[in-house]
Amino acid sequence: MSTSRLLIHENPLQVLPSLACTIGLNEAMVLQQIHYWLGNSRHVHNGRKWVYNSVAEWQTQFPFWSETTVKRALTSLEKQGLLLTANYNKDQRDRSKWYSINYDALKSLEVKNVDDASGQIDPNASGQIDQMQMVSLTQCIDKDTETTTEITTEIKNKTPLPLTDKKNKFDPLTEKPSNVSAEVWADWVEHRKEIRHPLTPTTCKRIRSMLENHVNPDAVIGLSIERGWQGLFPEKITEPANTTPAFDASRLTEEQRRELALYELLEGR
Repeated sequence: MSTSRLLIHENPLQVLPSLACTIGLNEAMVLQQIHYWLGNSRHVHNGRKWVYNSVAEWQTQFPFWSETTVKRALTSLEKQGLLLTANYNKDQRDRSKWYSINYDALKSLEVKNVDDASGQIDPNASGQIDQMQMVSLTQCIDKDTETTTEITTEIKNKTPLPLTDKKNKFDPLTEKPSNVSAEVWADWVEHRKEIRHPLTPTTCKRIRSMLENHVNPDAVIGLSIERGWQGLFPEKITEPANTTPAFDASRLTEEQRRELALYELLEGR
């Protein structure tokens, strides 16, 4: 049988449409998840079960939301009086909140919505929402702009990246300055990739201008690679390529001087 990894093959996050319409979609999903964990909790204080988590830990259970979205939902539930918070941590420096549900407040919502049949789901149903219920859910959530857009605005508000034309993809190897050897330029391109600052068309143009009349451009690039630099510093290289330093006899040892004198004598100097 055909299937898809995008369909449910794991424990789903469930929410009743009637609750989502009343307190908000995000709030309903978070409250349902806390209710689930309370059912497995062994932490009882003042006759009430509690669970504890940081916002970051709650966010891992809602990977499609940011921590800010989860925190906003928790704060909203507290303000609505549906979520109780406390601090039962043994270490008072631990600021992780403990949470419990105000089921009495939830019962008052049941009474308020008892006549609103369009948002109810048969508890004995298979878990599917029929067409009428789905329409009702869509309509009531659309009234709350903040709730309906909260999940998607983080993605939609970002400017989409332009599509890349692979045929016109920039290749810095083709932008080698005329006075730089191919081997050295290839090493420079690879070096910039390794330090996560790949060459761009603008950078290549600037490099060509910088090295155009330099006496030893290969040495300039080689020095930056050796030192792990991102930029080039032409002023640090002043000697042309393949130049032999002037001979300085004053640096010879006494033995080297005697050997040199003997060599010159034999050569007839």
